[in-house]
Amino acid sequence: MKSNLKNWELLKMLEEASAGGMTLSAPHVWKAYYGTFCKHLAKLTDSPCTPGLMRELSHLRVELASYAELLKHIACGECATTYCNKALHLVDCELHILELRIEHPAFSALPEVAPVSPLYLGKDYCATDLVELITPLYELGFLTTASGSPAKLKTIVRAFETTFNVRMPNYDVLRHAAINRKLRLTPLLDRMREVMLRLSQE
Repeated sequence: MKSNLKNWELLKMLEEASAGGMTLSAPHVWKAYYGTFCKHLAKLTDSPCTPGLMRELSHLRVELASYAELLKHIACGECATTYCNKALHLVDCELHILELRIEHPAFSALPEVAPVSPLYLGKDYCATDLVELITPLYELGFLTTASGSPAKLKTIVRAFETTFNVRMPNYDVLRHAAINRKLRLTPLLDRMREVMLRLSQE
C-alpha cells in the first residue's frame, strides 16, 4: 500500500519546523494536520500487516524522533513539539497493535457475519408450508451431517429459516397444525406433485 508519507502535511510542517522555519505555526493548523495524520495512519495500519509496512512505520518513528530531538533546541516551537510528540506516541501505539496482530492472529480477526440469503417466501406461501416440507424430510432421514449421522430437527429448521429469511420459533405448533389438517393434509406437496406431473407430460 503506497502511503506517500512525505506528502503528509504534518510531516512536512515538522520537517520545516525542525529546520528552524515556522511558516504555518497557528495552533488550529497544527491541530487540523494532526487529525489528518491520525486518519492516514489508521488507514495505513488497517491494511494487511507486511514487513514493508512494519519497516515504513519504523522509519517514520525514527524520523519523528529526530524531529523531536531537533525541536528541543528551537525556541517558539511549542506546537511543533507538542504535535511531534503526539505523532510519535501514535506511531508507537500502531506499531504495538501490528505486533499484537502478528503474535496473536485472532486479535485482528473480524467477527463472523451471518450470511444473508437472497431468497424469501413468495406472497402465496408461509412458514407452515415450510413445515410441510421439513417434517417428511426429517422423518425420512433425508438430511445428514458431515459425518453422515441424521441431521437434528433443530438444525434443519434453522437452515430453512436462514435460507428463506423466516423465523419459526413456534415450530412445534406449526407442525401440529400441519399434520392435523382435516382437509388437504399436504396442499404444498400436492401442488408440487401436480407441477412435476405437468412437466413430465409436456
